[in-house]
Amino acid sequence: MDGESRTDASVRAVRHIGRGRLIPQKDPAARRGAEAYGIGMSKTTKGSEPALDTTGGIAAVRLHRDEQPDGYRVLVDRLWPRGVAKADLDHDEWDKDVAPSNELRKRFHGGDLGFDAFAQEYGGELDDSDAPAALLDRFDESTKDLLVLLYAAKSEEQNHALVLADHLRALAKEKKK
Repeated sequence: MDGESRTDASVRAVRHIGRGRLIPQKDPAARRGAEAYGIGMSKTTKGSEPALDTTGGIAAVRLHRDEQPDGYRVLVDRLWPRGVAKADLDHDEWDKDVAPSNELRKRFHGGDLGFDAFAQEYGGELDDSDAPAALLDRFDESTKDLLVLLYAAKSEEQNHALVLADHLRALAKEKKK
């Protein structure tokens, strides 16, 4: 590698584009270095995205996910996502009222709470609020078949939108009785 370390070649082999995806450069030698360290691979190379759970007509979808379903699209984060222009986000509304409180959000992201404890406390916040029912009412008034809860968290397995989706499904089921 002509005096260049393998790490230097790996870093040089990768460029950032668009929504934070990492794409290998054209240089085959640099690409081999990047692959050896497991970096520079696109999302599809790493593995497919998890299937969307649309149970009850409600889906929690990561904002930066390649596959974006149609529906009544609501951003459910308390803070606007970094690097996303408001004009560029395809959404019907931004509902901060259904997001976790600032205190709870900070405790979870700071590592003071595990996901199970966070989900339990957030569920309590949702139980004490009228905002989830109001969101369901607005969705019912729309002509859309799917309520899409947009979030920016990196984890698609442990995030507030999944807790919110479960809560909304239970509310909708209770409403139908």
